[in-house]
Amino acid sequence: MAALKFYKATWGVPDAFDAEKRKAMLARAAADGHEGVEINTFLWRDAGFMADLKAAGLKFVGQVVTAAVWGNGVAGFVYIDAWDVEEHLASLRQQAQEAAALGAVQLNSHSGVDGWSVAQAREFLRGALEVE
Repeated sequence: MAALKFYKATWGVPDAFDAEKRKAMLARAAADGHEGVEINTFLWRDAGFMADLKAAGLKFVGQVVTAAVWGNGVAGFVYIDAWDVEEHLASLRQQAQEAAALGAVQLNSHSGVDGWSVAQAREFLRGALEVE
């Protein structure tokens, strides 16, 4: 039988981005019984964060945002910057490969565009299944 595992989300948690405070945040997550944390691309690309995560004995769920602009840190982040299905699929593939190489246990993907046609949504979902 599968066991229920808890992962702490880091959405809107400033301590996750603060090198001085994140060790305590991760220690609290571990002490509270979390298996790991859910982190976005900014955090898994931060070698210091990943070292702190490993030191805390935690795993991670990778939060992917397809076709986003990740440049220039959090201040330069643009949420879903394209409508092209293939651009979203390419972004999903790239981030999924990156997260898997770093040991993500799974992904939570913020993907696609609400305004897509049914055909576009199906095209994306078919392509996403190939990434899995």
